[in-house]
Formats: sequence, C-alpha cells, structure tokens
Amino acid sequence: MSQQHTPRLILHFDVNKTIIISDEAAGKTMDDIINQIVMSSIWGYVSETNDSKDFVVLQWKLYSSAKALLENSSLEIPSGKKIINYYDYIEKVLYPYPEHDESVPLEERKRINGRIKEERTKMVKNFTRCKMADDFLDDIARLKKELIRKSSKQQGITLETAKASDYVNIVPAFFEVLLELFKRKRDFQLIIRTYGSLKDISSVIKEINTFCRGEHIDYPLSNEEREFFKNKQIDMDQDHAVGHIYRNDETTCHLIENSLEFKQEMLKFAPIDQMTFSEKEHVISGFENIYKNIIEVSKYGQTRLIRDFYYWWNVNNEKTSAGKIFLVDEKDTSCFQIFFDDNVASNSDFPIKGILDLRNPHSGKTLDQELYLHVHTVQAYAFDFITNRNYYIEKIDRAELLKKKMLNME
Repeated sequence: MSQQHTPRLILHFDVNKTIIISDEAAGKTMDDIINQIVMSSIWGYVSETNDSKDFVVLQWKLYSSAKALLENSSLEIPSGKKIINYYDYIEKVLYPYPEHDESVPLEERKRINGRIKEERTKMVKNFTRCKMADDFLDDIARLKKELIRKSSKQQGITLETAKASDYVNIVPAFFEVLLELFKRKRDFQLIIRTYGSLKDISSVIKEINTFCRGEHIDYPLSNEEREFFKNKQIDMDQDHAVGHIYRNDETTCHLIENSLEFKQEMLKFAPIDQMTFSEKEHVISGFENIYKNIIEVSKYGQTRLIRDFYYWWNVNNEKTSAGKIFLVDEKDTSCFQIFFDDNVASNSDFPIKGILDLRNPHSGKTLDQELYLHVHTVQAYAFDFITNRNYYIEKIDRAELLKKKMLNME
C-alpha cells in the first residue's frame, strides 16, 4: 500500500502500568506496581471449603492471560471452576465492590468503593511478604533490572547499587515505538489518556517534551529526528493540547479543553450546565462532537493529554459502559485509532467490566469489545513491554494487519 493511502495513526496511551510503572493517584510505587504485574500474571481458581475461599495456583509461572496459560500447558481445570488471576481474586473474592445499587447516592458509593480500594492496595504492597511470592522473586528482580536506565547501566549501575533516580519513569518501549514510526515516516498522533494524578501527568508531560527536544538522557536525537519531534511536544499553552473528560450520564460525555482540573461540582456529579467555565475552557458535549474534535486535531500531529473521569467508572463498579470513552468509526479508513491500556481485557468479567467504553460516535452505541480486541483496543501487558522494547510497534503491526483483514471481509 502506498504511503498516501496509509491511514493516519491515532495512538491513545494510558499512563499508569502502560507507559510508567507507578501510580501516584492510587498510592502505588514502582515496587508496588511490579508486585501487581506479577499478581495479575499468576493464574488459578477459587477453592471453597466451609467458610473459606482459597486461591489455588494452577502453574507456578507467569502468563499474560488465561488463554496464554491454556495454550502453553496441558492443565486440567476442575469441573465448574473459573480461571482467574491472583489480583482478580483479591478484587472479586476478598475485597469486591458491593452490588450496584441506584438507591445509594453517588457520593456514598464513591466513599465505600474508595475504602475497598485501600484494602486492595494494602494486599499489593504486602505481596512480597506472603509465601506465594517466594516462587516469583526472580521475576520481580528481572523486571526491576529491566527498568534501570540505559545511561545508568552504562555507568555500571546494577540492581544492587541502583537508586530511585537510576530507574526509568517512562518505559523504553514507549520511546522505541516513536522512533520506529519516525523511521517509517508514518503520520501519527499521540493522545495520552489517564485516570492518574496531576503529579503523574506533570512527570509524563515533562519527559515527553524532554525527549521531543532531543534532551532525554537515554535518547539523544539526530537533527532530523529533533525537527520531526518538536511538533510532538505537549504545549500546555496551545489550544487543544490538554483537556479532561466529565461524565455523569451513560448516554453522553463532555470534553473540557485547555484544563486538567475537575471542578468541585463534578465530584458531586452535578449537571454540566450548572457549572461556570473560563474563557479558555472549551466545552465539547456529545459523542459525535468529541469524535469530530479528536479527528480534526489529529491532522496537525500535536500530542494531546486527556484526563479521564475516574469517579464515574468507580461509582459504576468499573463497568465498561462507564469507563474511558473511546470513540471509533469502524468504517473510517482515513485514520486508524488504537488504545493501549493495561486494563483492556485483564478483568475476568471482560467485556462487561473493563476500563474502555468503546462506542460508535454517530449512534452512541457500544461496540463489540471482543470483536475489536487486538485491533482498536490493545492490552498493554507490563511484563512483556518491560522485557521487550519492540512490544508496542509489534502490537501496532498486528492491529493494522487484523484491521485490513476485517475491512477486506466486508
């Protein structure tokens, strides 16, 4: 296919556990996130005896999914047992959210779910103290070693001597995909999407801009690369560069451009017409209008950062229909959108539960998550993208191949 017919790539990247290995908003350090990566890769089932519900490990080896486990082993699963990973066991069995109850006020639901999430976080932080972790200490060490900066390794820094500053913030696989797309002369735009804190957001903006200026300690750029990437910086003063999502209704959505701060009324799920916005804040309402904005701004190639509205997803018990809005016109061949997130299909209740709300922008209808998995929505499996720096470019190549096959079948 000639270059002029190659669709523009619009790449949505989650932040926490997708391009950085920490989660300041959830109070999780790099070590905590590594624990969670390992916990999410241990597969088993729940054994119920009397009043206890214990987790039984099927194989003492890490796998990205239950499907990968079954494809690479000859295990016999006990009749009637559902395979889940250890982190899911904590979420679904030990500390589940209460059943969704419309009679409970949204703010009360937020408070209850927040306390439950704190208990889950404690389990993650204490993972290496439990006996199960003993079999995975080598995996934990390997991940930490892979996260030591290239420049620090060149100075002889090892796992034993590394300080906090010797570890990467943004993972190498993210920068490698940008450099590969440059080599291919590919037309693309980045949209950073996150539920994360302003602290995490600031660190990501700073490092992306440092890279794009050719000043990154691990990724010095040639003059040609520097000229190309200067347009990929996130300029906070430039129109459209940043924004945040607001949701208080499953049937619509709002994008507030040029602001990352949620208003106090939003935390109480108030109607948007009751809020006051500044002159610089542009409010774009409705799925179709937001989609038009995404596509139009992508033509200029500038990187955007959009902060998604975590609270709506949380009070709706993490249903996909309340997650990060992702608007895709399946028939549009002028561009190709991919969303990378660590929580695309990792939830054992997928596609009912998960982090992406995949919809057609014109009808507002939910699209089949299973049909478009690996095509428009791609699971970012941290163990693999930490140990394989070509992870994201390989996923893009696979997604485009699958998309072409889908279009040829129509």
